[in-house]
Amino acid sequence: MRNVNINLKISFSENGTSGFTLKDTTGIGFMKFMPEQSGVSTEYYRTSDVLFLDLVSYNKISDNKLTGFKYLVKSDEGYNNYKFDYLSEIDGWFTIDHIILPTLNYMKNFLTPAGKDTRTEVVETFYDGAYIVYDSDNDTYLQLEVLNGTYTQSKIDLYYIKEHLTNINLIGIEEQLFLIGHLEKCYEDMIKYILYNNLFEACIYKDSDLNNLYRNRDIVWMALELIRRLINQCKFFEAQRLLERISTCNTFCTKSLGKLNLKFKTGGCNCK
Repeated sequence: MRNVNINLKISFSENGTSGFTLKDTTGIGFMKFMPEQSGVSTEYYRTSDVLFLDLVSYNKISDNKLTGFKYLVKSDEGYNNYKFDYLSEIDGWFTIDHIILPTLNYMKNFLTPAGKDTRTEVVETFYDGAYIVYDSDNDTYLQLEVLNGTYTQSKIDLYYIKEHLTNINLIGIEEQLFLIGHLEKCYEDMIKYILYNNLFEACIYKDSDLNNLYRNRDIVWMALELIRRLINQCKFFEAQRLLERISTCNTFCTKSLGKLNLKFKTGGCNCK
């Protein structure tokens, strides 16, 4: 984008068992979004000049796909209250793209549609090339092909935007997150079940259900420890592969502990 100066910033916080809350923390001011009273310019954005678009993609090894999005186009007041709450039913590796798209109305301050009379006065304009914008009047995404201060437009969708994030005229931030909240909750539930029911006093080898419970607990604990290490090393692909591999067994966290038969014999620390 021609001469637009902005230092885009975002923050994340935990949300629910396995999720996050995204907040744009760029702010209002120099090298940020300019106040509304600043007037329109190609050198900066006001919050009303852009669409805030957040795309969430789940990086499954065999099928990378877009799983969620949110957008907002508002003035300063709406911007300050903007946040994106994302809750996931599954753990794993997610890519979050936080993008700001100029609106079509903003672009029309500097460009005219092809075939119409061009501006006679000298105004700021944009370099020739492709620009992805948001048409707030029709709630659609467009790609503008700009040439000599005029443009032609074509309708696009979110998947097209996701596939063209390397477009030099897009401003955004991409972050990688790895969610393990459900796996942690699974491990916590098994530990509570063992301790709250005094199963540490039972004889493991005398009951197959109890034996399997301890086995599953150990496997989940080992998986969590290794996945955490891989995340700290930014080895998200390997962590995702491990998570998917243990999930295919369909035995560790899918069975309800409440359905287990509480016939385990307890009351002593020695098995006889």
